[in-house]
Amino acid sequence: NRPLSKFEFKEVRYWNDTTALVKKDNWMLYEIKTGLVLLDRIKDIKMIRDDPGDKLAIVYQDANHGVLHNQKGVIIPISYSDLVNVGSRRDPLYFTEKHVEEASLFVVIYYDADGQFLRKEIYDPEEYDNIYCPSY
Repeated sequence: NRPLSKFEFKEVRYWNDTTALVKKDNWMLYEIKTGLVLLDRIKDIKMIRDDPGDKLAIVYQDANHGVLHNQKGVIIPISYSDLVNVGSRRDPLYFTEKHVEEASLFVVIYYDADGQFLRKEIYDPEEYDNIYCPSY
């Protein structure tokens, strides 16, 4: 019969049994029992799967993208300039991009649904424009 947190969040979403996805100014992963913020400064969340026991999301933190799962944790580290699911909702395939500004290069890495490395390619800007299709 006592609150589990202060009434300070604009929105609260279920993430798993111990953690909630909460929003103040930005989104955060908030451990309910301890009140610890496990991950903060999440500017945007794009849910790939949003089932009660199976949540998979592309997150945008600072200027980087990554993939989180509500049971498995980090699938793809939050360190990419862009990240797109080019697979399906049930069987994702991740296209990640790191822009190396100093060298005017784009490093593209493909990962499977479990975050296992599949393939890497390096493109100059002209080549990259020919292969990249932004998701809308």
